[in-house]
Formats: sequence, C-alpha cells, structure tokens
Amino acid sequence: MEKRASEVDETFGAGWMYEEYEKDPAHSFFEPERRHLETILATKDLPVWRRLEKADDFLSDPTVMMPEDIRAALDLSLETQTFEGVHQGMNHTIEDHHWEKLQPAAARFLPEKFSEASRRQLQALAARRGEQKYWSALHLVELQLLVAPEDMPAIAGMRTETKLESDEDIANTFCLQLEILHMPVEQQLEQLLNAGEYHATFDLLDILRPASAEQLCKFIEKHQQSPRAERIVLEVMAQQQTKDAAALAEKLLHTLDSKGEELRNISFMALSLCAPEVCGQRLLSKNWKADTADAFASHYGSDAVARASKSFSFEDVQALIAPWRWLDAAVARGSQPLELQSVSASLVRLVLGAAGEIADPPSELSMRSRKWAD
Repeated sequence: MEKRASEVDETFGAGWMYEEYEKDPAHSFFEPERRHLETILATKDLPVWRRLEKADDFLSDPTVMMPEDIRAALDLSLETQTFEGVHQGMNHTIEDHHWEKLQPAAARFLPEKFSEASRRQLQALAARRGEQKYWSALHLVELQLLVAPEDMPAIAGMRTETKLESDEDIANTFCLQLEILHMPVEQQLEQLLNAGEYHATFDLLDILRPASAEQLCKFIEKHQQSPRAERIVLEVMAQQQTKDAAALAEKLLHTLDSKGEELRNISFMALSLCAPEVCGQRLLSKNWKADTADAFASHYGSDAVARASKSFSFEDVQALIAPWRWLDAAVARGSQPLELQSVSASLVRLVLGAAGEIADPPSELSMRSRKWAD
C-alpha cells in the first residue's frame, strides 16, 4: 500500500507547474515571490483583499508600496469599523477574522489611521457589560499602550458594574492593569485595596510604580489592622524587592506566623528578600527550622536565617537550613573556605545516604515490535 501511494501523482485534473505560475502569478495557487509582488498588487481584476492576502508575507519589507486603490480600501475599512462582534465571546466571529486580517497592512501603511481605529476599539471594549466583560477584558490588555487617563473611568465601570458568576477575579485583574496605569503609586495602592476580587499577577504588579519603604509604611499605618493592606504591601515588596525596608519589615513580622499558607509564603518571600537580617532574627528567636513539607517557606526562610546568623558558627545553624540551600547559605555568610568545604562534604554524605535501589514502578510496561518487509 505504501509503495502504491508513493507512485500516485494526483494532479486533481490538472498539473500545477511552475511555468504556469510564472505566466500569471496573480491568479496562481503558488505562494508569490517578492519579484512578482508589484505585478500582483497592480492586478485590478483581483479583489483588494485577495491581493492583500498575497502580500502578507512581505509587509515587513520596507520597499513594498501599496497601490492607491488598496490604501483607499484600507482607509475605508478603518473608518467604518464599529468593532461590533469583535472579541465578544469565546467563539471566533467573522468580525474577528476581518479585523485580524486588516491589522497588519493597516499598521504598516496607515499607522495614524490604525492608531485611531485601535483607540475606538479600546473604547468599544471598555463600554461592554454583562457576560461580555470577561472576553472584552481579556483583549483589552492588548491595547495597554493606547490607554489614556480619560479611559480609566470607563474601564473602572466595566469592572465594577458587572459581576460575573465565574472568572470574575480574572476579568477584574485584566481591568485593573489598565485602570491603575496612569495613577500615582499611592492611588494605585488604594485602588487595589478597594478593588474586590482579583489576582496579584506579575503583569498587574508590574504596572505599579516603584514604591519606597516609606510610602509602603504610610500605607500600612493608614490602614492599621487591615490584613488586605498588609498583603498588598508584601506582594509589592516581593515584586519590587524594596530597599531599606528594615523598619517596614518590623511591622510585618507577624505575617510569618499566618495560618493561611498563601499569605505565609508571600511573607517569607518578601521579608527574606527585602530585610533578610530582620526576618532571620525573628525566625531564630522562635526556633524556626526548615521543613521539607513546607518547601516554599523553607527556601526563603533558610536564606534569612543564614544572613542573620553570621556571628554563629555554621555548624550551629546548619540544621535549621534546608539542605538545598546549604551552599547558598555558606556563600551568603561570606564564602569562607572551611564552611564551603564542610557544606560540600555534608551534601555528599546526604546524597550517598539517600542513594538506594530504585523501586519498581507501580505499573506494567509492554512492548511489541513489528517487522517491516523490505
């Protein structure tokens, strides 16, 4: 059967020959070559959108120029675009398809008109409510560079005026990225505090302007006894690795004992990165010890303990530090040759002691081979 298939030369009724392409590249099914592009674009009996499709692969070439009739068609399409049906739901609509096809050529040859149309798209998405909120918000963040301060009230309305039964927190996160974009950092923090459901994603935290330890202290003092405010500050510290944060860390040391695993992990990460000595001293005072069952806290807590215990011998604190951080701890304590040698020897013993026979997997593996005829 395979041998027979290799002999089939199906031409679907007619042979597709390169010579035929060279005779009429505009109407050929072959992919066009750059040398024929001007001829194809000038072929008037070929619809405008068909000519644009053939030019797709060459739009990045700065020497490509569009005929006036194609530019006029692009201009008209941009002016009449209402964005109704664009990014309204999970399914891809014909409006989505047309807009996606239009964008590359419009951005290349009519950048100002395309920017104006994209601004209208942003406003159209921000004006949507109800079940369209999630999908509109998802695509709204793609227009971040176009967001102006006057757009923020509409984006805030999109977030607050509709509450979805599912994915409300995700939609709110997308909205907040743009809603706080042009705010000063103090206002950004207040907005997050009052925002309701959202996720502190890296993309959202990246929008925050750099916050000093003093600014974060004032925010906590303004909202005393607010666990939500403390969590926001910890998330900012972990993301921005706030400098000179010893005094700020003192106000947040109690979060290391949080019963919630997520908040406790954020606390360990933020305080060990921004004020390792303060964090480590607190952990040493409560006889904290790394636990492999709590790997995240153990990872960051070990570094804090190492940096806060430089006055002790390494043997006195080694048992408190997670084994995978032993070498890091020795380096953080000053890379003393004797400590590095001792740690290396401990790691070798640990690895050799853990080595043993590999247990059989709880499964069955079957194999079969097939002999192929020559």
